[in-house]
Amino acid sequence: LHPQDSESREVKDLGGLWRFKPDYKGVGLNEKWFSRLTEPTQMMPVPCSYNDMTQDRALRDLVGMVWYEREFFLPLRWLTQRVVLFVGSAQHHAQ
Repeated sequence: LHPQDSESREVKDLGGLWRFKPDYKGVGLNEKWFSRLTEPTQMMPVPCSYNDMTQDRALRDLVGMVWYEREFFLPLRWLTQRVVLFVGSAQHHAQ
């Protein structure tokens, strides 16, 4: 079940265009892409399957690490509350 808005829970949908970078060489962790994605990146709609969004054969057939990044505004009232990030379709080795 997906989280729903209620009297005690506020949900923020982060769907839309995200910065996206495939990690063909597996260097993202060592190069600390988690701090900030390096260029070049491309915009990728989320939710989607990146394998279905391109005609690039290497990306279409990729089974491995990819990186997503998105900036968004956090409601001020959340600064004093517990915040949980629900990722709906991450698979394999999501970190």
